[in-house]
Amino acid sequence: MPRRDHSTEEHVLSEVSAGAPGGPDRITHGEADGDEWQADNRENGNINEDGSRGNLLAQVEIMEGATIEELVDRVEIKLDEPCSNLPVLRAQELKIIGRCVTFLGETTVEGQRLLLHYEGVVAMITKDTVVLLQVHRYTKEDFAKYQERLHAEKKAHKKDAEGGRYRDGDQHESGALLGSAEMMHFSPTGGSNSNGEVHHDAQGFDCNVLVSQDARENPEESEPEQPLTRQNRLLGTRTMGPVPYMTFSRRRIHDVVFGQDPPWSFYSIFQDPSRKFFDMQCLRMFVRRYLVHTSQRNNPRNMNLRPFIEWRCSCKEIDDELLLSIAKQELTYLIKTEREIAKAAERSLISRRNLLNAYESSHRLFRSTGILFLTRIPAQTFSLAVLEMFVALLLLAFSVYSFTTAPSLVIYGYVREYTFSVTFASIISLVASGMTASHSLRMRLPLTFSIYTALRLVATTLAIALDTMTLVMIGGAVTYSRILGYLYGVAQESAELCYYYLLHNCTGFGETCAQNDSSVLCMQLCPSNRNNSCTQLLTSTFTRIFIPFIVISMVLIVLFLIDHFLHYHLLKTSRLLMARI
Repeated sequence: MPRRDHSTEEHVLSEVSAGAPGGPDRITHGEADGDEWQADNRENGNINEDGSRGNLLAQVEIMEGATIEELVDRVEIKLDEPCSNLPVLRAQELKIIGRCVTFLGETTVEGQRLLLHYEGVVAMITKDTVVLLQVHRYTKEDFAKYQERLHAEKKAHKKDAEGGRYRDGDQHESGALLGSAEMMHFSPTGGSNSNGEVHHDAQGFDCNVLVSQDARENPEESEPEQPLTRQNRLLGTRTMGPVPYMTFSRRRIHDVVFGQDPPWSFYSIFQDPSRKFFDMQCLRMFVRRYLVHTSQRNNPRNMNLRPFIEWRCSCKEIDDELLLSIAKQELTYLIKTEREIAKAAERSLISRRNLLNAYESSHRLFRSTGILFLTRIPAQTFSLAVLEMFVALLLLAFSVYSFTTAPSLVIYGYVREYTFSVTFASIISLVASGMTASHSLRMRLPLTFSIYTALRLVATTLAIALDTMTLVMIGGAVTYSRILGYLYGVAQESAELCYYYLLHNCTGFGETCAQNDSSVLCMQLCPSNRNNSCTQLLTSTFTRIFIPFIVISMVLIVLFLIDHFLHYHLLKTSRLLMARI
């Protein structure tokens, strides 16, 4: 899954922690959040840069130089005024505390991997775990039915509401809350047991459990279903919920998406004595949410702590000392958690980089390329360099051959004018191919601008320029005007052209010479055959010599352009790899 930008709320719950295998899982938006963060679209990472808006924050970085106690002591937490000196909690995972999420939880049963769907409200995230409140567990079939019913409810509510926005008194709730009251008591199977009840008797436990094979339920049995026992709950063989809380390993959750947030009436805390412990967890959860978003300057409505808690938890007159004490405790815990997340990420980064640096290719020739060998770029570059070298040698050999075998009369002098340029271009192309081959055997992550990189870039660019120059020059050498000008010079300076006429029994170039023709190329004093023109003979000779130069030069230009493209591909791939590690 592609990795999301770190400035967005769409952050990965199960993002790779230290030593976590595989890539990050995804989290995408379901419906909008019901609190003020989402209402102003600030939870998506937009930071209010106006210092007069939101809570006044001192830009205090959570650095290793200051202890947690020192940071917390500097903070002035006020219930009805903006907090000050809040340290910036930069861990983006913390932003989704208080949001409902749905994911696949992985459990190992008798050595077999079992995946079940879970839905709950994120109470806390650490470097290794995520804690959910009010958790529902679904089998694959039940979850599909549950999603179908939610989709149908949303469509019905959108039609009734003509826009899908609702107001609950003075509280603005988003479309995510539509139909959520039924959701809290809805069994997607239409009855997980024989009487259609959903089981609510489970306590909090870790979803990653190991059980024996003989304790598992046979899904093909047609006999009446048995009551949900604790063993079945731990096995994960039935749809169940809500469970007060569950703890999940971040390494063992997948396909994370935002879910259906509970109705605000669900968070009416401290009204039922039997829910005292659960209500306290809800209170702590929203205190965490407030501290995280306020520290990140994501409080667009400028709400203070007490109004926010009273609004979100539907609870008036919370004890001041209790709220301040919880805020201090949770701030301490959040700072500690963020430091642990940062340290784990740093350790994971160092570990992965060390692992990449320690990797050696099984191919002896590319042993120095390390992990880059797996991208096939070194092998592709080396193969291209070998091909470049072969074509450059071919150009050089043909240049030498043409120079040494050209006829001595007329042709030799014309070929000699272009031999040096062709030979020089072929030598530079040969050197450039050698630089490419050398670089292909030494490229390695992290990619640096080494001497091999510089030599390759300079040599290939120079080779492209010289081969292009050769192509233009040789292309002009086979034109009628260039050949005609050369022959005029030869006719005026020596008798070499006359000897050529006598040898090939022809006269003139581009014209038919009469007996008394005074043209320079007809050479009246030369006793040659004036009935035949030398045009076709000279043109075919020059073309036969120079056309291979043109073709080979074009091939070299294309190869060195591909060389540059592979170099660019190397830079792009190395950046992607370094970003992932």
